[in-house]
Amino acid sequence: MTEITVGSVAFFDGMEGFKPQVTDKVVIVKQVPNGWWHHKQTKQHVRLFEWQQHTLAELVAKLSAVTDCKRASTLLVPAFANAVKGNQTDAAYLTAIAPVIGKVCGKHEWVRSVYDAYVQNGSLTLTDAQRMEAYEQYKALRPEKREAKP
Repeated sequence: MTEITVGSVAFFDGMEGFKPQVTDKVVIVKQVPNGWWHHKQTKQHVRLFEWQQHTLAELVAKLSAVTDCKRASTLLVPAFANAVKGNQTDAAYLTAIAPVIGKVCGKHEWVRSVYDAYVQNGSLTLTDAQRMEAYEQYKALRPEKREAKP
């Protein structure tokens, strides 16, 4: 059972001034008690989520049906993508998840920057400049100054 760090920490950990309040992690499991994902536990500023194993098409359908756009960034974390995309190329994977990325909104708009950079690069990689651009957008979408919890 491998925990995959997702959310903004997966992209911006180590960036100057990045102080997350919580670290989200996902574990892909065969069965989830209720539904297709489950918030398993929270401790010491780490939230662990169990996501039920699905085909990529099933996962995209489930995420596309949800109005909560927070989970879209999970699809862009390379370790998660590699766990769910099967033998698809990065380009095919990015095409498949486009409907979910199209739903990002509000303070999660930075996810589009990451997605667009991946498409431009043809792979699940960011240049330093692209990462910085996404981080600057992330910060601009969160103008309130937040401090990390101890």
